Amino acid sequence: MEGNNETEGDSGSVTSEPGPEDMTTSSPCPSDGQDSIEELGVNCQSPVMENKCKESTSNGVEEQSQPLPCQLCEEDPTRIAVKTCTVCTVRYCEQCLALTHPPRPPFSEHKLINPRASFKKTVMCTDHPTKPVEMYCVQDQTPVCLLCEKVGRHKQHNMAALEEVFSQRRAELQAGVDRLGARVAQEEEKVRGLEERQEQMMASADNVKTEIDKECESLMDVIRHRSSEMHCKLELTKQQDNMNLQKVIEHATDGVQKAQAALLYSLEVLKETDHVSLLLAEQSLKAKIEGTIETLDKNCDDNYDDNLTCSIDKLSIDLTQKKEELVTLDFGKHPDTPVIIDKQCSSTMEEARIKWKPVEGASEYEVSYSVGAIRTVSTLKECSYIVTNLTPGMKYRFEVTAKNKAGRSCPSAIEMATTPFKFMLPDTPVIIDKQCSSTMEEARINWKPVKGACEYNVSYSVGNIRTVSTLKECSYTVANLTPGTKYRFEVTAKNKAGRSASPSSIELTTTPFKFQLDPNTASKHLLISEENTHVRN
Repeated sequence: MEGNNETEGDSGSVTSEPGPEDMTTSSPCPSDGQDSIEELGVNCQSPVMENKCKESTSNGVEEQSQPLPCQLCEEDPTRIAVKTCTVCTVRYCEQCLALTHPPRPPFSEHKLINPRASFKKTVMCTDHPTKPVEMYCVQDQTPVCLLCEKVGRHKQHNMAALEEVFSQRRAELQAGVDRLGARVAQEEEKVRGLEERQEQMMASADNVKTEIDKECESLMDVIRHRSSEMHCKLELTKQQDNMNLQKVIEHATDGVQKAQAALLYSLEVLKETDHVSLLLAEQSLKAKIEGTIETLDKNCDDNYDDNLTCSIDKLSIDLTQKKEELVTLDFGKHPDTPVIIDKQCSSTMEEARIKWKPVEGASEYEVSYSVGAIRTVSTLKECSYIVTNLTPGMKYRFEVTAKNKAGRSCPSAIEMATTPFKFMLPDTPVIIDKQCSSTMEEARINWKPVKGACEYNVSYSVGNIRTVSTLKECSYTVANLTPGTKYRFEVTAKNKAGRSASPSSIELTTTPFKFQLDPNTASKHLLISEENTHVRN
């Protein structure tokens, strides 16, 4: 079975990694006809090859010094393995090898190597099929074997260790994979956004469909209601006209009946053949005929004529214009985008004002302003907007959108920056000495207004006692002071930036207490003793 070793050079480019002893054994090179690395003068001169030779030698000694058991034996103890099959990836002893690999195909084509503790597939050199790739040719960007550095097309090329190139290329590939992953995440987010937009669109379509049905049904309700109203009005007009005509007809019929009776009487008189009788009846008959005709004419003038009109004749209906409007019935038109009037937009330190032209057909406007991710929205009907309590020195983006029942327009935008906060302290107040005065228990001071000051701090002190007050006026009066005492008053102006650099001060002395007796009343109200003097009640 050892004859199987002679087929090692006939294996493909990808096979099991040869044992260390296989690397140090001379084997023919099909590409150049040389016998071994030593005969080619390589002798491990390259640092990379030197390390590889040392590693191969040490590994070979270690594996040869530790016999490996057969992986197929069921005996105890297991027999020692003599070969490893690179196809089966199993170690065999002599007996198991003979049973599992008879000297005939396909088993005779299996590659057998010395026993190995670990087994892994490796890539063989394309130029030297019996040698595994152990280095990397930098110029040709391909893995090669140790022999390629001295023989063949990779001769004298720069070589690098596979581990180094592997780490570098793996890091490059990982970076590419990370970029691809980030790009895929972006696309997935975009797809999710599109799907959400699709859901919103479908929901909007359903809402619009419901609105269409609702509006059309409402329109039909109006048409049905108006139709019913017109039918009622028509019926009332018809009944009234019919009642009026019926009265005229009844009156006319009565006159006709009387006229017919007169006519019949006249015809009977005319049938008279007696001359005297006819002549005697002539005058009365003429009078009867004339009276009947006069009555008919009077009734005709009072109740009937050829131009008799009825209220129903004044009723007519023409819905052509409404039909044309219904034929052109369609979705409402969205309002146009508002036009912001830049010249009328302004901002201060804490306030901004924007103004825009009115939009035809707009029922209201939506105004929003944002700074960073914070957005504030307001709805109003005017064409101007003022916002306060803004942050000084900050840029704000304002958007205006017109709205009506059909929807909303595209927004119109403008950016404005509030005035930066200026740290300007107020000036020191100037005390008006001529307007400052004091009495026995009271003092009053006045000072000039300070531009930009919001309020004033006024303090007065005597000794170590200090009293402070805050006020907005430019005068201060304090009472309940001690007579005959000097007080120091200080005034400081304040605003949002702080207080004036130094206070303005003045010293005032209250009037001393003067004790005077009235000789006429002192004896009645004063009680004088050695200890005290007080007023009687």
